[in-house]
Amino acid sequence: MPYYITHWCDVPASFFSEERIREVADCGINLVMGAYGVEMNRQALEYCQKLGVRYMLYDARIGEAMREPERLEELIAAVCADYREYPGLHSYHITDEPSADRFPLLARVVEAFRRYDPDHIAYINLFPNYANEQQLGTPTYEEHLRRFMDTVKPELLSYDHYHLLTPDRPAEPVDITDPREAGIYAAAQRRVDRAGFYDNLEDIRRFGLEYGVPYMLIILLTEHGPYRYLRREEISYEIWQTLAYGCSYLSYFTYWTPADDPVWHFRNGIISADGEKCQHYWDVQALNRQIAPVGEHVAATKSAAVFHVGEERERVTPFAGYGEIRGIEGGRLTAGFFEDGSFVLANKDFENGAEAALDTDAELLRLEGEDWIPCGRNVSLTPGGGAYLKVRRS
Repeated sequence: MPYYITHWCDVPASFFSEERIREVADCGINLVMGAYGVEMNRQALEYCQKLGVRYMLYDARIGEAMREPERLEELIAAVCADYREYPGLHSYHITDEPSADRFPLLARVVEAFRRYDPDHIAYINLFPNYANEQQLGTPTYEEHLRRFMDTVKPELLSYDHYHLLTPDRPAEPVDITDPREAGIYAAAQRRVDRAGFYDNLEDIRRFGLEYGVPYMLIILLTEHGPYRYLRREEISYEIWQTLAYGCSYLSYFTYWTPADDPVWHFRNGIISADGEKCQHYWDVQALNRQIAPVGEHVAATKSAAVFHVGEERERVTPFAGYGEIRGIEGGRLTAGFFEDGSFVLANKDFENGAEAALDTDAELLRLEGEDWIPCGRNVSLTPGGGAYLKVRRS
């Protein structure tokens, strides 16, 4: 399976062109998202095929099918007939962060897509673990995940988790009438160093492996509300943690910066709201080039174990030896091991580099670009960076 790098917030229809889709691909994104009318979606599919990337589309008839379930079969059959023969198609975007009370309907939607187009995924994204009971529709996050997997039977397990906050509270009062949006905003306003990032990764990895489906984290990129501007090292930190946990997809929130609004004040995405490249374009492009070869290896194997080195307050497993590696020292690290014998070391410190010392008799190799290079038992990690390693076999 390829390693897919995707995004939220597509090129607006008013900016849509082959050159704009090329700009997405040139950023290192190989799964382009789009939500247009039929003809523009078809055009995007053709552009993606030409550029050697894939396309995840939203069609308004999908939402219509969920609002009018009596027409669900008719509408989804029509959507699939319009797109399924295009080689650039990867998946259909269904909905974002549904409550559990919608799972039975979503199960019908997913099953209909599976019947009318079995070659392409029906994609749904879930809440993070800091969503409240009203948002989840279940007493616990564990039950939310279990019901989703058992009822909907997805082919990709996706969620978002944004935990890098700014200390500055918004100056103006905000009145949000929509209960769902109010819940999201209230959760975001908690001015603590939000815990739960690793707890959430642990849960998603466990359910992904149990049900045999790939899993993806949508990481924070665009500054908005209480979420701060991220430096390249912080984005790198988020990416390498997902790789250590075996995520075979990665998504950025967002590519295009949404228009400003009185609640979230979106700014500094990859592309600005008026179509200019932000600094994050260059940050993400450089990081994507670095991690894509690692992601291809991770996507081709399966996560076997994840451990943590150094202090960690969340419910993770401390490293006490695995395989031919007896010990690891040298900072706060995540160590993710895979069934093919490879492993990721990821630096949790995005302010400082780390020198990881591995206690092993084995000779180690480190992936550099496309090549495996002997690296010794001391591994240098950049701030928020990581390394992909394996034991040399004779």
